[in-house]
Amino acid sequence: MAAETFVFNIAEKLLGKLGSLTYQEACLVWGVESDLERLEKTLSTVKAVLLDAEEQQFHNQELTVWLGNLREVFYDAQDVLDEFECEALRRQDVETRGSTTRKVRRFFSSSNSLVFRTKMGHQIKDIRARLDEVAADRAKFHLSERSENRHVVRGREMSYSFVHASDVIGRDQDKENILQLLLHPAADGGQNVSVISVVGIGGLGKTALAKLVFNDATVVNHFELKCWVCVSDEFVLKQLLVKIVESISGENRNDLDEEQLQIRLRDSLAGKKFLLVLDDVWNEEREKWIELRNLLIGGANGSKILVTTRSPKVASMMSNVSPYNLEGLPHKEWEDNQEEFTMSLRVSLFAELPQLVALPQWIKWSSRTLQYMLIHDCPNLTALPEWLPNLASLRVLGITFCCPKLVSLPEGKLCLLSLRTFRIEECPELSRRCQPEIGEDWHKIAHASEIYIDGKKIK
Repeated sequence: MAAETFVFNIAEKLLGKLGSLTYQEACLVWGVESDLERLEKTLSTVKAVLLDAEEQQFHNQELTVWLGNLREVFYDAQDVLDEFECEALRRQDVETRGSTTRKVRRFFSSSNSLVFRTKMGHQIKDIRARLDEVAADRAKFHLSERSENRHVVRGREMSYSFVHASDVIGRDQDKENILQLLLHPAADGGQNVSVISVVGIGGLGKTALAKLVFNDATVVNHFELKCWVCVSDEFVLKQLLVKIVESISGENRNDLDEEQLQIRLRDSLAGKKFLLVLDDVWNEEREKWIELRNLLIGGANGSKILVTTRSPKVASMMSNVSPYNLEGLPHKEWEDNQEEFTMSLRVSLFAELPQLVALPQWIKWSSRTLQYMLIHDCPNLTALPEWLPNLASLRVLGITFCCPKLVSLPEGKLCLLSLRTFRIEECPELSRRCQPEIGEDWHKIAHASEIYIDGKKIK
């Protein structure tokens, strides 16, 4: 039954995604804002009773089953949102590269957007219907709603500041750049406390980089006081004050009210050069940030606040210097440390690579985690590897635009039963071999839930 205690966490993460800037932009681009808004509303309603449900489940087996059913719907909802994120990344990659070819423009044309919007609209409606059905049963358990400010934020709350330097690979230059920003006077008009934001997409290693900097010997010697707080989805003043005070003193003072906490915090920081790390910030409401910031400005000149976030809006709002944009690792770092980088890889995109003749071997080390593989405009890619069917977690495989030398799929049923979506576009021979029933490779992909060949939905 202990596994069910994670249902609340999953609900929080889903709501965090739905409320993020990335998904708000995706809603506008693909016209599904109303569907996702209704999903968010239902999810919020269910989440309100989950804390009570998780406490009562140990005395009610039927309630445990209900939480299990809810968890399965949440996992499927997470899959749908991940697909949104994957499509957004692919779109961003093409736009970033500045490609103006007819093929790329057509790929993101209104017709393709309509196909994606229609597909995602159906999936969201299905999730909503299932969630509504499960949620309706909550009435018979007589569950009480719990306000969000009655619990300490879960999720990444238990993240900690320590890291083995050897575990952070390929970030030496980024570390030095951040150290320069932390250890030297800020060009921000001479404010006592300056804010530096590290911004980048999920999975780049923002938190690991912050840990690396936090534990550097020069930082330890430079600042009189260091504090580490994981903020995560909720930005509630009292919770943050409790966390910061606890990071400073080692005491959990949740018993104090906001007035007592702010006095204790300002007394602790007064006249001291401090470093405060606010990890994984999602809040985009400037008023909430200003409310906290005003309690942190009493430190000595040279004090710094280091923020990590996925949102450029958050980074710009909080920083009084230019945000530090964390980029993907250089190709050489991937080559030198392939296995370490790929153990938890979820999305792999190969785009506009005329020199690519074969997929790199390190991909197979992600067989348990890789869910999306997209191959786009790789004209000299001659074959897919024999180990491709071993990618047991792969759900989406797309081969699009100008991969004419790919003439067949590898032997074996692709990815067993995990493959949900398979897409081929403008790969003539491969398209011919994947035609339903008559194509030589049809049996390798026929189990996929959705198949698209040259823009046409086959199933």
